[in-house]
Order: sequence, then structure tokens, then C-alpha cells
Amino acid sequence: MGLSLRDQLLQAGFTQSKPEPKPQPKPEARREHSSQQRRGGGPGQPQPQRRDGRPQTQQARRPEERKPEAPRPPREPKPGGEPSLAHAYQIRAETEKREREEAQKRAQEEAARKREQRLKLAALVAGKAQNNPAGEHARNFFYGKKIRKVNVTPEQFQMLNAGELGVAQVDGRFMILSPELIREVLVLAPQHVALFVPEGIGASTNPDDDYSDPRFQVPDDLVW
Repeated sequence: MGLSLRDQLLQAGFTQSKPEPKPQPKPEARREHSSQQRRGGGPGQPQPQRRDGRPQTQQARRPEERKPEAPRPPREPKPGGEPSLAHAYQIRAETEKREREEAQKRAQEEAARKREQRLKLAALVAGKAQNNPAGEHARNFFYGKKIRKVNVTPEQFQMLNAGELGVAQVDGRFMILSPELIREVLVLAPQHVALFVPEGIGASTNPDDDYSDPRFQVPDDLVW
């Protein structure tokens, strides 16, 4: 049997060369290569797909590395559309604030008007009251949802019932005033007139009036 070509070359003095050892990869490169394989990012390997079919990038797979987004401003209501809940609350708060301010302004104006009214009334009746400390009769009348009284003389009692005198409440006092002053008080501050019988009020002269009978007339000297 003939020798093979390898045996002939060995007999001719050729030596068989030993294969050189392959270089071992560094530990860092090996770890990086293994991590790429786990993430699917190695060379020649398909990239992982997202739900919409596009490849998933490394930035998309690391949400912690994304930059924080700036807060979005509140959306303005569309023209012609329904306002949002926040916008409705804002409109309501502004409306209530405006109503409170208007109510406070009206209250201040009313307080100023009443204060000026009291000052004018006090100046009008200053030194003109006809109250008599010797009055022994109490003339009762209804004022401010209560029964009030003022002490008068018998003559003043009749004059009050005849409308020749009147009573006005000024600075917490009930003052007996002339009918002329009472009429001025009615123009300036009618709520301060406590008692005044207008002229013509008394026994009716109408024959068809059932109360024209003297039996139904209230005597002027009645104390109640």
C-alpha cells in the first residue's frame, strides 16, 4: 500500500505546525457580550418589537432614563363647547366673589345713608320736643312690633288723638312734636314717626257707614 501524502511529507523533513491558540476574551467583554445577548441586542439578532410593530429602542426600554416632561397647562374650553369642571368652578367662584363685594358695597351705602338721615333728623327736632315731665297719663301706641307708651298731660292726650300733636322716635327717645314737624319727619325719615293721627280721621260722617253710629266711636280719653 502506498504512503499517504501526509506521510511522504513527514519523511521528506516537513514538520507539522501546531495550531496557534485562540485569544481568550477579556472578562469585561464577555460580560458585555452576555448582557447584549440577554437584551437581544447582539449582532445579527432581531431587535425586540413593540406592540405597534416598531423596534423597541434602548431609550424606550429604560423609562427611568427619560427626561421629565413639563406639566401641561390646563386646557381651555373649546369655543361653543361645554366648559370643563375646573373652568366651571372658577366661574362660580368669581361670580360669588362679585356678589359678595356688591352686597358689601350696598350695605355700606345703606349704613351711610341711615347715619346721615339720623343726623339730619336730630338737627331738625333739636330743642323742639314738647314732652312734659309732669305728664301723668300714658298714651300707648304700636311701634316696632311692640306696644310703646309716652307720658302726656290730659291736654296732650286729646291733642294726640286729634292729630294736633305727634310722636317721633329720635335717638332712642319718643318725642312729642307739632304736626308741622311730624310732616317734615315723614318726608325725611318716615320710619321714625311712631304716632300721628292724620286730620279727618275720627267719627265717620257717611250715613251708609255702619260704624258712624256713636256707639262704635272710640272716646278720646280712653287709656289702653
